[in-house]
Amino acid sequence: MTIKELREKYHLSQSALAKSIGVSSSAISNMESGRMKASAKIADAVKNVYGEVIDVVEEKAENTREKAVIAAIETKAIADEVKVEATEKAMEIASSVKEKKAKVVKKTGAAKEKVQKAEKAVKATKKKVETRTTEMKDAAQKAEAKIESAKSQKKKVKDKIATTGKESRKATEKTADVGKKVINYAEVAMKKLMTQMRGFVVQSPLGGEITPDMIYEKVGDVDRVYIRVDQNKAYWVKGEETGSIDLW
Repeated sequence: MTIKELREKYHLSQSALAKSIGVSSSAISNMESGRMKASAKIADAVKNVYGEVIDVVEEKAENTREKAVIAAIETKAIADEVKVEATEKAMEIASSVKEKKAKVVKKTGAAKEKVQKAEKAVKATKKKVETRTTEMKDAAQKAEAKIESAKSQKKKVKDKIATTGKESRKATEKTADVGKKVINYAEVAMKKLMTQMRGFVVQSPLGGEITPDMIYEKVGDVDRVYIRVDQNKAYWVKGEETGSIDLW
């Protein structure tokens, strides 16, 4: 069985077969094209992995140089593949590093922008605080001035109230004295009038008679009584109450 037949039997690519038996992809390609034949080493590897026997180069002295060339070619091919893989890996790493660096730069720029905004905000806040502090100081001074003015006004009002209170008390006392005198005068006059009325007799148009004592018996203890003979009524006043009764 040839290498190609082995690969086709197991549906393998040249690269997959090469990796499974430890050779380069170019070695598989050269063996399939006839540029080189499989060595005993390759045949052993195939047998160990797949359990298949492939055609190999017979061990002859004239093939020693060919084997050396083949080995050198395989070695170089493997080295080239290693280099390619290393280069690809390095490029992948470099790309990843580049992306990470770009992200870091972007984040750094965003962070720097945030710091700048924060600094501006701090400056603006500081300025507002200074302005507000000045306004509060001015307001405090004005408030103190108003308080002092209010204290002064309060003292004036208090003094005026004290003076007015004295005058008011005097006026009230004077008014009370006058009221007492008026009440006393009225009481005296009423008593005098009642005393004078005790001897009078009121006669009705129809000839009936009534005395003040009779009237007071009817109306009770009142302040004043007014008699209207023509109306046959006696009107009385007691405090804020008023009323009337028929005389006959």
